[in-house]
Amino acid sequence: MFKTEQNYLRILIDNLPDLIYFKDAEGRYILSNFAHYSSLGAKSEQEVLGKTTFDFNPPDLAKQYSEDEKKIVMSGEPLICKEEIAYHRNINKMRWHLTTKIPIKNEKGSVTGLVCISSDITERKEFEEMLKKERNQLRTLIDNLPDMIFFKDVDGKYILDNIAHLKSIGAKNQEEVLGKTTFDFNPPDLAKKYHDDEMLIVKTGEPILNVIEQALHKDTGEIRWHQTSKIPIKNDLERVIGIVGIAHDITNQKLAEEERERLISELQKTLNEVKTLRGLIPICANCKKIRDDKGFWTQVESYIQAHSDATFSHGLCPECFEKLYPEISKKIPGRESKL
Repeated sequence: MFKTEQNYLRILIDNLPDLIYFKDAEGRYILSNFAHYSSLGAKSEQEVLGKTTFDFNPPDLAKQYSEDEKKIVMSGEPLICKEEIAYHRNINKMRWHLTTKIPIKNEKGSVTGLVCISSDITERKEFEEMLKKERNQLRTLIDNLPDMIFFKDVDGKYILDNIAHLKSIGAKNQEEVLGKTTFDFNPPDLAKKYHDDEMLIVKTGEPILNVIEQALHKDTGEIRWHQTSKIPIKNDLERVIGIVGIAHDITNQKLAEEERERLISELQKTLNEVKTLRGLIPICANCKKIRDDKGFWTQVESYIQAHSDATFSHGLCPECFEKLYPEISKKIPGRESKL
């Protein structure tokens, strides 16, 4: 019965994908499953038994493995889930292992050996590195965008901010902002509006898009105009787990619009004044003076200049010149025929 159970256990160990091996207190292999001895470049367990890690691994790796095992033997404490590099001789490649080494103790509590289990996590590590690279690329992109971008959790606490946003709220780095809320950086009235909008998004799961709102830029002390969109971040179950906000500074656009409105207003006022000249204007039948809106009589040119952009230059028409200066007029060639 006992031998049968041993056989079953050995069949199980040999068919597990993890690398499983036992060592004595001196670090010599006393059991090696198929996955383990194959990784060492051995064709059978017999090629491994009685040997040590130094027989199969590069010196630097073997030294590290041996030191870890000696600490376990001396302390009696296990080594749990250590990520480490391992050399697979059968494929001549370095691989990542997640290794656990547990002391085997006798009835007196003395360590007599080790049982070791290593899982090959190379694909996971490569995937993690790929994700890390993509995160770095994404962060580089976000940090170099002119728009202010921030991420918050469902309680409104900052979890990520790009450089433009950090600068606008007066922070020097991400650490100054993490875990804080809009109330830590904005006037109470603005902070309350922002917070209320965000809690509505968390509650409804609906985004708020292209809202025109004011914002305090602490780096300059200015109140600026933003066009802001806040979008819920959802998990696979469609539950809101955070918010991403994007704010575009439209202050220059707003100022241009206000200037345009001012110019339109002034133009309308000018047009209204010009229309006054087209109405009934009181004018003296003798001296040709015009009575203005206040009842005063003014010269025609003064009235027109006050009610339009026109200006006057003075001269004499031929008839008046001849009337005022008849002697001079007679000496001008061509005037004789008109006398």
